[in-house]
Amino acid sequence: MLANASRYFKQFGAQTFDINTIPARTRQKLRNAILNNTPIDREMAYMVALELKRWALSMGATHYSHWFHPLTGSTAEKHNTFLQSSSLIDNVISEDFSADELVRGEPDASSFPHGGMRSTFEARGYSVWDPSSPAFIMTVNDVKTLFIPSIFIAYTGHVLDKKTPLLRSMKALSDSCRRLLALLGRDVAYVQPFVGPEQEYFLVHEHEVHQRLDLRLLGYTLLGAPCPRGQKFQDHYFGAVNDNVLAFMEESEEALVRLGVPVKTRHNEVAPNQFELAVLPENANIAADHNQLTMEVLKRAARKHGFYTLLHEKPFAGINGSGKHNNWSLITADNENLFDPPETKEKNLVFLSFISCVVRAVHRCNGLLRSVFANAGNDMRFGANEAPPVIVSLFLGKKISDLLFNLGQQGFSEKDALKLGLPFLPNIERDYTDRNRTAPIAFTGNKFEFRMMASSQSIAFPNTAINLAMAEAVDAFADQLKQRLASQRLEQAVSATIAGFIKEHQAVIYNGNTYTDKWEQEAARRGLFLAKDTPSALLAMHAENNLALFASYNILQPEEVMARYRIKLQMYIDTVETELRVTRDMIRTRIIPSVFDYQGRISHSIDTLAKRPGHENLIAPQSTYLARISLKLNNLLADMKELDTLNEAIKPVQDLAERARFCAQQVRPAIQKAREQAAKLEERVSRQCWNLSRYADIYTF
Repeated sequence: MLANASRYFKQFGAQTFDINTIPARTRQKLRNAILNNTPIDREMAYMVALELKRWALSMGATHYSHWFHPLTGSTAEKHNTFLQSSSLIDNVISEDFSADELVRGEPDASSFPHGGMRSTFEARGYSVWDPSSPAFIMTVNDVKTLFIPSIFIAYTGHVLDKKTPLLRSMKALSDSCRRLLALLGRDVAYVQPFVGPEQEYFLVHEHEVHQRLDLRLLGYTLLGAPCPRGQKFQDHYFGAVNDNVLAFMEESEEALVRLGVPVKTRHNEVAPNQFELAVLPENANIAADHNQLTMEVLKRAARKHGFYTLLHEKPFAGINGSGKHNNWSLITADNENLFDPPETKEKNLVFLSFISCVVRAVHRCNGLLRSVFANAGNDMRFGANEAPPVIVSLFLGKKISDLLFNLGQQGFSEKDALKLGLPFLPNIERDYTDRNRTAPIAFTGNKFEFRMMASSQSIAFPNTAINLAMAEAVDAFADQLKQRLASQRLEQAVSATIAGFIKEHQAVIYNGNTYTDKWEQEAARRGLFLAKDTPSALLAMHAENNLALFASYNILQPEEVMARYRIKLQMYIDTVETELRVTRDMIRTRIIPSVFDYQGRISHSIDTLAKRPGHENLIAPQSTYLARISLKLNNLLADMKELDTLNEAIKPVQDLAERARFCAQQVRPAIQKAREQAAKLEERVSRQCWNLSRYADIYTF
């Protein structure tokens, strides 16, 4: 430990189990099991359980829990003490933690979302220890619990969580990459997808949440007129962090550092009250665990500082929403990033081979990638204010595009130096590519940034789809390369395979502005998948080719994919129906009474004025103003009647797909229409009468 190290460095992983405390022989077997996918025997599990118990008790933990990612999108836990009954007759109690308790738990499988794979009377499920992700101590109000990262399956073996497919996809991708690298003359032990998510979020004062039903029940606003200032001055992005917010950030980061989360960056984001926390890239499985922890810690720490964390994709209208940029790369066992631009022609062929595989993966699985990023919140965010559009395309930049289309070129030349005109300033190098803020997927130097990720969603299943799409592309490249190597030299065979991939899949490459109508028309001409709402996007998930793709790599069987399709549809329906009920409630109990109150005050003022001699000429303009407000209220009442009608019309619709389409095509547009009318009234009704906090009240940082 460095004497002058920061407290972050000193505290890093303090609440995370260190496998180096396990006896050397067991530790080596455990490492081998994780890296090479070999079985974990009972002796190994016993030794790990013994050391885990010793460490957890020394840390003050009283309970342990398997911690897993069910299909709710959040995490699940059931706490058990370490107490054991040694003798039922003599009532002798001891503290113990067996190998069986480490390896397996038994949650109720029918009480979690299962998409029809379980019935109420078929309840047994298993949480199974995932040794590839470290156990940790979670501290909540001085209560300490040992959490054991786990997967979750049904008694039948059906996968009921988000981590099992991710782990399977990581193995499949590693196998595919090793095979291709071997053909390219490279022998590596494994290849791991690394992910570094950038978590965007909003903070609001907690008392504002209690005053608004939409914020309290949904975590975002359904009603609200734009703030006069909004983000017009562009001064929030990278601005000085508010003192109270900085204290919250510091506490959040310290908690995450102790849990072994490698926090890296914090800053103000573009929208008022919006912030970001980014972490260093990690093994995709651990990154998925750590991102769930990040969201949980952000929510808990906020309440200690009088704030409330909003993870929704579009909490406020008229300003930027929140995403979760998913920085994805491939790292070999030798710690080499396969997407690092090389300087030699030999390495250039390896680099361009894998880049071309990404091109194929994004093109061939265009609809699948769109579907895994789809949710009700993202539908409100996509297409503006630096959010990606609904069409999945790939930005590579001019330099890499030129290399792909002109394979005779040498490797990457030295980067250009930027001339700043001030000799005392240090020289900096210009990157090979610019940054395209509108691109759904962009190459950003040595990784691909998937920018369609919803800020509230788990990163596990989207990365499963990314890994799967890439595994198929790498295998297809290896198949073609192997066939060509029978008659061609390596360089010639690789170049021909890259050229074939780019010719077949170049439709997905687009380096321009994806916000324009021109691009949407061009994307349609290129045959790219277009779905403007979640129900439409989810159709791609269960397309025959995608069902076959999941099954061919043993990631998920068709019934398991269909279950996820039904669950995502149901979540979308539940969200929109809740929006409908909350909107009706807020209009009926808050907005309409506010407008009546304000009308009454104006009417009383006009009546008083009319009784004063000589004021007759003043009455007409004020009566006109009152009439305008009354007209807008009548319009809102008509919108309210439409919402009531839709609320009844949706009830008999039983088919999930039909109900979801009804929500997307009928309910959401009606809610938006009512929202716009309510906003017009909010801009005219006095603050004393208006019963809802306004955006200007909430934007206080």
